[in-house]
Amino acid sequence: MASFSAHSISRADFDDVLARYQDVVPAKLQDLDKLRFESIPQKLAQRKKGSDVFLEKDEVENLVEWKLKHGTFRPKLFSLVSSNLAGDIRDTTASAFKQYEANRSCPADAAKILIKLKGIGPATASLLLSVYEPDAVAFFSDELFRWLSWKEGKGKGWDRKIGYTMKEYQSLCDEVEKVRARLGVPVVEMEKVAWVLGGEGADLNAVEAGKKRKAEESKQASEPLRRSNRSGTSEAQSGPPDPEPPSKRTKGVETPSTPPPKAPESAPKAKQLPPSNLSSEAMDDPIERCFRKGPNGSPTYDRLGYELDYHAIAASRRRPRKRSGKKYDEMLERSQNEEKRKAMIMGMDQKDVSALSLMAWNDRISRDLGIPYHKVEMKHFEEWYAKGLRAQPGEFRAKNISPEEQERINNLALGSAFRK
Repeated sequence: MASFSAHSISRADFDDVLARYQDVVPAKLQDLDKLRFESIPQKLAQRKKGSDVFLEKDEVENLVEWKLKHGTFRPKLFSLVSSNLAGDIRDTTASAFKQYEANRSCPADAAKILIKLKGIGPATASLLLSVYEPDAVAFFSDELFRWLSWKEGKGKGWDRKIGYTMKEYQSLCDEVEKVRARLGVPVVEMEKVAWVLGGEGADLNAVEAGKKRKAEESKQASEPLRRSNRSGTSEAQSGPPDPEPPSKRTKGVETPSTPPPKAPESAPKAKQLPPSNLSSEAMDDPIERCFRKGPNGSPTYDRLGYELDYHAIAASRRRPRKRSGKKYDEMLERSQNEEKRKAMIMGMDQKDVSALSLMAWNDRISRDLGIPYHKVEMKHFEEWYAKGLRAQPGEFRAKNISPEEQERINNLALGSAFRK
């Protein structure tokens, strides 16, 4: 039986799983895959020939979009990441890449620089480093982390809880190096293999259990022969059964081998939510304050005066449910169709649409129809269009939006998913 455990998979089985990657990636995501695995790494490779290596704001936005649509969909991250100034992204990524070159054995040090950007936590930071050095730096994906630490931590297998901490990322990097040294494969290929196995729900426990069972059966089969050789008789002729095992002793205190009966179980403890995968700098203070107050706390308002919704904040911090192929595809298709329809209503070519464009559209609908920004839905776009309202050509292209307007729109969008 083939083993798909990260620490025992053969090179042949590894290559076989890797070959399935293109077959399991939805066609609608292949353009983003090309950006993540080819276009952006190639641009960075070209920049390495110059003096400075950095990522542009639109490249970071593309990578975040890939991350969200390739894994757990968290649309609020778009507004957080887009609220960073282009110059800050350029400077911070350049600084992180220099730090990585100074200590290539510890990508976590470079990741700590990247999480200073809004909306960038350890997982997204690792993605930005991965496109800089795809062969050596691991992306902190759910599937790769769970594949490499299958038997550790809370939860089982593909459902294991992840805290998205720097400590976990450092652990991931250590495990990656072990597999990389054994198989001699690029880290980016390990990421793809883990994604395929996670998507297929491969049961690594079944493989390990099968190996263990075979070993036990082999041991049991040889045990009578070993006893016969020692005593000159078979096990059936070896006399009375063995006595009960002796008691265990601990520091002079004799305790029975049989464990004592379990005490009555107390009421189950409330589940603790894993920490947010956003850095502290990325979270708005009122949002943190609202979360700390709990569901019965007094009302909390953000910096624009909107009341915050505790339940929306709490929901964003729960461990996401495992991706379901059909439901995930339907959700993704619905989201993409809505974006295409919005682009048509706003008179924009799909290729010119950025995260800033999406936020600017909502702002325009909000102002023209008198609807709070965070309550704008697809139906309001249709209503706006039916009223005969139209956008000016090029109005919502990122390069045509002034820095002042960008800041205003970003502030409006920041944390909007948490408003009542």
